[in-house]
This record gives sequence, structure tokens and C-alpha cells, in this order.
Amino acid sequence: MKRLALSLFGGFAIPFLYTIIVGPLSLYIVDQTWNRLADYPVRWPIFILYRFVPLESFPFRDQDSTALLSYIIGCDVIVYAILSYFLLWAFSRRKAGPSDAPPSPSLLDQ
Repeated sequence: MKRLALSLFGGFAIPFLYTIIVGPLSLYIVDQTWNRLADYPVRWPIFILYRFVPLESFPFRDQDSTALLSYIIGCDVIVYAILSYFLLWAFSRRKAGPSDAPPSPSLLDQ
């Protein structure tokens, strides 16, 4: 349960902190390619939406900017929550060690 709560917190915190750090730094990036690459970790849902949804049936118009923002935030939270959940799971398994380890020699001597 703790892992799930921490992963949901990570799902919000990772994109938020990335935006806070990279947003102001992107003003100093001169090359347009590097500027676009800096946008991918947070704006990837827009690129997927533009790629797979035809523009004539585009669900988010100019008046629906809150829907587009909700879509981006929702996708980022889901992906980064899953990523942080599996990272926390891997760290907890590594910390716990193998479960089928042989008993310690001190228990065998008794």
C-alpha cells in the first residue's frame, strides 16, 4: 500500500519537477532540436495524439484547452506512476534479497 501511494505521488512529482526545472532552462536553449527533445518527457501525449488522430476529427479544439491539459496530465501521471511503482518494487526486491536462501549455519548446529 505504501508503494502504491508513493508511486502515485511520484506520478505527480516527476513531471511537475521536470517542468519546473526544464521550463526555465529551455529559454536558454538556442537549437530548436534540443528544445523539442526537452519537451518529449512531458508533452509526449500531444505527439501521440497528433500522430494517430486525424486533424478533422481532432477531439480537443481551441475552446477545449482544459480538456487537452487534463489529457496531458492524466497520461503523464499514469506513465510516471507505473514507472515509479516498478522502480520501487525492484528496489524492495533487491533490498529483501532472495527468498529461497539456505538457512544460516547457526541454525543447523542446534
